[in-house]
Amino acid sequence: MSERRRAQIRETAIESEAMDSDRTRTTAEAPDVDLTTRRASELLRLSDAILDELRRRDLTRTWNKPIGDIAERIVLQARGGELAPNSAKSHDIVDADGRTIQVKAMGRRSAGSAGKFSLFRSTAFDSAILISFGPGWDVAEAYEIGPDTVASATHNSYVNGQSVTLSAARSAGRDVTDEMRSAWHVVDETVRRHV
Repeated sequence: MSERRRAQIRETAIESEAMDSDRTRTTAEAPDVDLTTRRASELLRLSDAILDELRRRDLTRTWNKPIGDIAERIVLQARGGELAPNSAKSHDIVDADGRTIQVKAMGRRSAGSAGKFSLFRSTAFDSAILISFGPGWDVAEAYEIGPDTVASATHNSYVNGQSVTLSAARSAGRDVTDEMRSAWHVVDETVRRHV
């Protein structure tokens, strides 16, 4: 083993010990941060910064986030009704008129219009609302499509689901961007204190 390699290993070990020491000290001395007063978009930007840093360190490979739950809240705000139980595989919301809605969302993507929403595993719903968020967590685009559009989308037999792209949503869907932006504004401004 070369002297240079030995020095790198020693340096890594010293850095690791220092990080362990800093982590213990940081945990004990961390100032209280009250996140309950922050807007939802502020929390999402903080989440982005954290995920960016984890990716920079090669600790994560994906952008898994609570984006689906947030999109459901936006649609619920826009259409009223109630959230379906988590076990409901065909829809996420039953709106005020009793219609079932499946909700899909995608965050900031570099794939552009070729970006795919998460798979549909059922077409037993009245409509689906697809929301694409921009880099600042604004609603960039939103479309409402029918189950027929999903049924005609590319089938992925490996995971047994239909894959809808942003491009397909644009061409086959009804643009509901303004409606979802308005609902997101209300959801984003809502600050709840959990005591």
